[in-house]
Amino acid sequence: TYEKLALERASRENVSIRTHIGYMDEIDPRTFGNKDIVFNRVCWYYCSSDNKFAEILAKLPRPGGFVFVETNISTRRRMPFFAKLRQVLFERTGLKIGHPYPKRGSVDSLLAKNGLIIIEADYTRDGFDRVLAKAPERGKAR
Repeated sequence: TYEKLALERASRENVSIRTHIGYMDEIDPRTFGNKDIVFNRVCWYYCSSDNKFAEILAKLPRPGGFVFVETNISTRRRMPFFAKLRQVLFERTGLKIGHPYPKRGSVDSLLAKNGLIIIEADYTRDGFDRVLAKAPERGKAR
């Protein structure tokens, strides 16, 4: 849906864009450093490793490019027993069984740890974190 919206808007604005949809865990390393924007919505928790996923996201944008992440986060409210158990296990040990959610603030922390500049971390929506980050310009430390 978002790809279709982006392509339609780009066409109306007479702007040429290329999109790619796929698993970021499996992205071709030759594409690192050449994206204007990386858009990741409500799928962070599907990754096999939060640390590795943040590392990949940080490598994708070109210098000055952006990464946007919106993800569900752990609130541990209204969770069935086994989902809550899985969540607690992940939060305490880092072991991912199934698809546990990240804790509030962990996405922006991981992106910053991997050299991105956090432009905004929005925690106003219950159960979600939204993070906008920017890759440093050329010549500036990542």
